[in-house]
Amino acid sequence: MFNRNDNVPENDKLQEDFAGMDRYITAPADLKAAAKSGLPLRRAGVSRRVHIRRFSKAIAVYAVCALLLVGIAFTLPLFDLGKTPASSVDSTTSSTDTPTNPSANIVLPPARRKEPEAKAQWITPPTFSQGRAAADAVVHLRVGNWLGDDKIHTFYDATILEVYSGTIEESITLLQAGSLQTCTYADYPLFVYGDEFVLFLKKATSTDSPYENAYYICGGPICTIQVYYNAEGEQFVEDSFYFISNQHLPLEVQAISSHLFPNPPGAEYASLGAVYLGNTKLYKLSDIVPYLNGTAEDLPIQSPCYAKRIWSFPHSYDSESSLLFSVTVPELGNAVIEQKEDGIYINDEKFLGGLGYGCESFYLADVNGDSKPELCFGTMLGSGIVHSSIEIFDFETKKCIFYLSDRMNYDYHLFVRNGVLCVKEIEYRKTEVNRTGMLIHDGTQVSVLWDSEVNATPDRDTSPAS
Repeated sequence: MFNRNDNVPENDKLQEDFAGMDRYITAPADLKAAAKSGLPLRRAGVSRRVHIRRFSKAIAVYAVCALLLVGIAFTLPLFDLGKTPASSVDSTTSSTDTPTNPSANIVLPPARRKEPEAKAQWITPPTFSQGRAAADAVVHLRVGNWLGDDKIHTFYDATILEVYSGTIEESITLLQAGSLQTCTYADYPLFVYGDEFVLFLKKATSTDSPYENAYYICGGPICTIQVYYNAEGEQFVEDSFYFISNQHLPLEVQAISSHLFPNPPGAEYASLGAVYLGNTKLYKLSDIVPYLNGTAEDLPIQSPCYAKRIWSFPHSYDSESSLLFSVTVPELGNAVIEQKEDGIYINDEKFLGGLGYGCESFYLADVNGDSKPELCFGTMLGSGIVHSSIEIFDFETKKCIFYLSDRMNYDYHLFVRNGVLCVKEIEYRKTEVNRTGMLIHDGTQVSVLWDSEVNATPDRDTSPAS
């Protein structure tokens, strides 16, 4: 409030100090004269009551801003990605966004950077029975506190909820592939307190873990099956990596995913784990239990076909600019595979060819589960009417084990996404991608599992064979 002895600032200083409040300073010259002469402010065109009210509001605004700055100053350390170990969450926290547990503090992993990411090529057993044979125990467990990580593993406490096969202690240390120190894996988020999974577990050695009673996951992400609950407490499993064959199981309606929760009803904590429930398959947990414990005959496991690009034309990340190529392939005994004017040659013997025949891409992938790479070609055939097809051959027998073609209706092209060999379908004589999918095998046959949405993003692979 101005006093008759105050030096009233000039109009421009008033504007600067009380930005946004200039609407009540209607006569700055009169205001200055009034202050000097001792006249009441109301005679200078300014109401004392209005002035006090507006000035009080300004003080309130400055106070709120100051409180916000103090709050930010205290909050910023919580987001320091470089700090370890992770902060504990107090058990008295009641927010639905923060996990709580009345019996103990919850230790969460530190914030994790998106990069770097690795593309691992896990070997997966082709059947549940072989998976059980490879594992010490098949269990349903709940992830507990984060314990720490080394260069390749992250460690957690875990509680066993159900044992389907084998024997195991009630509480264990769980090893997950991926680490804050080195890398995480694409589409495979690191676990968080409260996550529940069905896992194939193998006892870890002392070189794998500094913790006693530690277990790692057989098969890695492909054999990682997350468990969810509906409002009635029924349990569902999510097959994000499509390794369960739905030829033997009833597939749940996709719409149910919007009604699933990562924790059982009434749980005293809330999981902060990643919820996929997108491009995925859902089953009732009870439907796969007979295959987990061995009371049913068997359930085939289908696997994505992880691939290595050998050559493609044109490729946007290197200098390949010719349909003709010659590469040496170490995985095939240093076989020399060439594209010449009249076809494809292996060690100087003609393998594929014909009038108007050409190869636009060449990949290696184990597409039949025999642990040996097959020859995967994207081919073109024709002169005036050219169509694109996919042909996959067994290298040893030279027999075609998969062929995808629909002449003059659709063209099919190979590409690699997240390390998996995928297919693009494009309507004939058009450029827009109609649908995409990944190649999978179940130990007996190869097929395309089409995506629920078009995803034609290729890997940035800059290292083809030479």
